Amino acid sequence: MKILDIYLFREVLSPFLFGILGFSFILSASLLFNLVDLFINRGVPLVNIIKILLYEFPGVLTISFPISALFAVLLGLNRLAREGEIIALRIGGIRLSRIFLPVVIFGIIVSIGNFGISEFIAPWSVHQGETLIREAIFKDPLPLIQSNVFFKAPNNRYVYLSRYDPSTRSGNDILLYSISGSSAPQVISAKRVRVEDKEWILEDGAIHYYDNEGIISLQSRFKRLSLNLDVDVGTFYKGQKTTEEMSARELKERIDSFKKSGIDTRNLEVDYHLKFSIAFAASILSVLGAPISILPVRGGKYYGLSTSLVIVFIYYIFLALGRALSRNGIFSPAFGVWLPNVIGFVIGIFLIFYKEKKG
Repeated sequence: MKILDIYLFREVLSPFLFGILGFSFILSASLLFNLVDLFINRGVPLVNIIKILLYEFPGVLTISFPISALFAVLLGLNRLAREGEIIALRIGGIRLSRIFLPVVIFGIIVSIGNFGISEFIAPWSVHQGETLIREAIFKDPLPLIQSNVFFKAPNNRYVYLSRYDPSTRSGNDILLYSISGSSAPQVISAKRVRVEDKEWILEDGAIHYYDNEGIISLQSRFKRLSLNLDVDVGTFYKGQKTTEEMSARELKERIDSFKKSGIDTRNLEVDYHLKFSIAFAASILSVLGAPISILPVRGGKYYGLSTSLVIVFIYYIFLALGRALSRNGIFSPAFGVWLPNVIGFVIGIFLIFYKEKKG
């Protein structure tokens, strides 16, 4: 059986590597358009353009890995089916589920690798690339509105903004988490904020004081509060962090901190679970793709490409729908973004047993 496992691994490895190159290029198309605009219209040096492209590449990989794994399974197993090798193996007494086992393991390995990239490489790398982009965009008098951004201010203070508009220097739902030495943290929350130089003016908010056990010991409300964070709007805009630029561990720490102050963290929790859902999509798509690859349909060499694009399109429609429903509170944060994986896994297992029984 080891010979069969190695043979099947090799059968899917080549199209997987080819898929990574092809799909990564396609997924980078919009980024390339933006980089050309930065180079021609904003005068960003070519060396910075190359840096941005390299920094953003790990983030692109986390999306192309699941697609490439599905493409590899469909292309590799479909070739074996068209040339009668699957039938020969089954005549030799090998169960269909046993034939599929190596490619499913391949999908699991890809998922583990994808999680490693998304957790330990992509957050730092993408943040560096986005910082370079923000530095270029900030030269424009009307930067884009940002949502769910984090940044660290001096003196161990962390700031979260639900929404910030650099053109008006105003935002909504700010949370300032302050840690001073060994004392308990202090949390300031406000519904609105305006930035004037390095002075941040908070409106309609409250100050929460915690004891050493993490329980609120004192709370005072305010209509207007001025703070000198020693951070101007330019530094904030270029130094912010979105959830895409944070690891799951870092995002979880922020969520736990914000929950203590009573801030709604639903959107952040959705993004947190989304990181795991996408990272392990490759293993789910491999389970789904294996039985579909041997269905008696025409298409030849183009079957793997066309079918993988259709499946991925449907998958991301369900993912976008689940994400939207989770953010609106209809689904729980985890259920909405894991729903496409659950559906894909159930359909894949059903098709495997159906083909096994049908013979």
